[in-house]
Amino acid sequence: MKPYPVTRPDWTIDQAWSSYTAAEHATWKTLFERQTKLLTGRACDEFVQGMRDLPMVADEIPDFARLNQVLMPRTGWQVVAVPGLVPGDVFFEHLANRRFPAGQFIRKPNELDYLEEPDVFHDVFGHVPMLMNPAIADFIQAYGVGGLRAQQLGKLANLARVYWYTVEFGLVNQADGLRIYGAGIASSYSESIFALDDVSPNRITFDLARVMQTDYRIEVAGAVEESSKGSSSISAGLPVMLLCIPTGLEAPWASLGVQGWAAMAWSVLISAFGGWLVWGWINQVRGVARTAPLMYLMPPVAGLFAWAITGEQYTAIKLVGAAIALIGVAFAQFAPQRKNPS
Repeated sequence: MKPYPVTRPDWTIDQAWSSYTAAEHATWKTLFERQTKLLTGRACDEFVQGMRDLPMVADEIPDFARLNQVLMPRTGWQVVAVPGLVPGDVFFEHLANRRFPAGQFIRKPNELDYLEEPDVFHDVFGHVPMLMNPAIADFIQAYGVGGLRAQQLGKLANLARVYWYTVEFGLVNQADGLRIYGAGIASSYSESIFALDDVSPNRITFDLARVMQTDYRIEVAGAVEESSKGSSSISAGLPVMLLCIPTGLEAPWASLGVQGWAAMAWSVLISAFGGWLVWGWINQVRGVARTAPLMYLMPPVAGLFAWAITGEQYTAIKLVGAAIALIGVAFAQFAPQRKNPS
């Protein structure tokens, strides 16, 4: 197809689906058939389900209008055509408004295995099936919102790494093993094999702080594959973390002083990390059924500290509530265990 000039402020163009040539449709078919056959048992359940639900077949490049008829009612997203890579602010603006910019062109037959600029096969085959999943749909929108803020703060490189190691090159642990959800892997024959079968990649559990400090090279096969524990964990954790990053970068860390850093270290190392270690140990020793009710001690204990440190007074209603909590916890701790029938 002939290249289109950029005529709109948001860099979108008409897909002009009827202008694709037979040779371009044939390239799509070669890529589609090869990749769908390979991804059996490799792609995550959400990707497979998205492919089943979308009007995406081997014989022709998908029509974005038809894709959107299915995608928008499901998650509110739509695919928009762009001539190629777009500026960062334009890209984030689209994502923040649930528009996925997809390259309108397709690679040449001699570029089947790799090209640096994403084309319609990478963007549509690789990304759009996951946009049918509500967890990923929310995450990528949150990434767009966070990207706009990070760009204003000059911290875009850190956020770009999050996208690279999740949306592009992420793996996910399912009940039946490690699976692909990143589009850079799912749309690439060689990456799909390399990511799961080769011994050289570092397949490590996702850690936001590490990811934001880990550089990547787009011309090199993924040396690091970040794995998550499921799309629900992505939905629960990553959007919140992404939205908090710009605010964290704005914080006046240098002015905290020794006491501030000491308090933060206590909160992270003792209250959080140490607390969870103790919690895990108690679970092992006492069992979950006896350990879980201990959470109800938090309000009475917090009230006791408030009385000792700030002089807060216990009212009658607070004392009654604390007594009920203590009695319930005591019953859970000291009641005789019921034996399972043999």
